Amino acid sequence: PGHFASGKPRAAALTITERRGCDVNPIDVYDPGAATFLRSFVWPEHVERARRLDAALRIARSEPRLRVDAADAASWVAGHAADPESGRTTVVFHSIMLPYLDPEERARFTRLVRARGEAADRDRPFAWVALEPTDADPSVVQLICEQWPAHRRELLATTTPHGTNVR
Repeated sequence: PGHFASGKPRAAALTITERRGCDVNPIDVYDPGAATFLRSFVWPEHVERARRLDAALRIARSEPRLRVDAADAASWVAGHAADPESGRTTVVFHSIMLPYLDPEERARFTRLVRARGEAADRDRPFAWVALEPTDADPSVVQLICEQWPAHRRELLATTTPHGTNVR
């Protein structure tokens, strides 16, 4: 709320059956000290950033329980997105992650995600949702969704790196 400069996001009812992810050095959001640790990275006068962090923690702690494995993104996708459950859509989501990967790792990750997409079928659809800076201007971030087996790519929004001024 308050971050949309234009447009209105489309909404749909979803049932999320599992939430998994990875990080090379994961933080357990269920650990009571995690919030304190994460808040230590936010300057005291950055009240709006603190509010966004608190909102993110509430989402991270919601159901179903989030499981975060210690792994790099490409290896994790290779091991976890390869055998999807019938009747469910598998979604790979990341935000402001690609700039932190070296070019070889970024290419490997992209190849693995696209290969998983190409293997999707009507009973096991796949979506890749990415919130990443553009190559031309890193201060412009795009939210893009690619879907398989429809082979559809859609720009959902543009925003700033901290999710404000959403269009």
